[in-house]
Amino acid sequence: MQQFCVPFFEIKEEVCGRVGLVNFTGEITPRLLRCIEDLEMILPSLAGLFVCWDSPGGLTAFAERIELFILRATQKMPVVSFILRCQSAALIPACVANLVFSDGGGLLGSFGFGAFVCDGQEAQYVVCEQSPGKWAAEGPGYSPRAFWRGGEEDRLALIGSLNNQYERGLALLSLYRRVPAERLRAILDGGDFLARTALKRGLIDAIMTEEEAYQSFLNLVGNGHKQGGKR
Repeated sequence: MQQFCVPFFEIKEEVCGRVGLVNFTGEITPRLLRCIEDLEMILPSLAGLFVCWDSPGGLTAFAERIELFILRATQKMPVVSFILRCQSAALIPACVANLVFSDGGGLLGSFGFGAFVCDGQEAQYVVCEQSPGKWAAEGPGYSPRAFWRGGEEDRLALIGSLNNQYERGLALLSLYRRVPAERLRAILDGGDFLARTALKRGLIDAIMTEEEAYQSFLNLVGNGHKQGGKR
């Protein structure tokens, strides 16, 4: 069953001020655009933004829209991301936040893995040539050609597009997290990985529970920091 990204948004009046809580759950789809527009209208009234992620990714164009929204928010207030699951296109907007936390079971990755629907039913996949490690290692069923039933020219065009997105994403993650691109490439090329690996590579700031992350967020807001974390 297809999942849709239905953000749950809540405003809380805390001692440190009015804060916004957002849950991005499920795939990133066009339905998200209106939600982002609503959030942008509310943003000026907030002292901070706490974003919880549980997403396998989705449409890159709309992920970029979230990225820009969060990036603008970080210029005005503390923004904290908490990751339960953050894969593919969801990874970049999650890492734009001033601070990025995850619990011990947080799942990240699937970077450079493209999926689309054929004839409205059958999902087909193609892997970015820059990150074939995990998929090739799991056997012929996960090779770049395994699920491809279109023409060779179209396949190469899609791989080229994925390669461009991959390099752009890698550069942005390196910029936002202030971590050398090659250090990140070592884990992004390997498929999925857990939060502890992400922490070692500098992709997240700490491992803690959601309650602990929220308290850290409130402390950040209360201290009056406009920017924290990696910027």
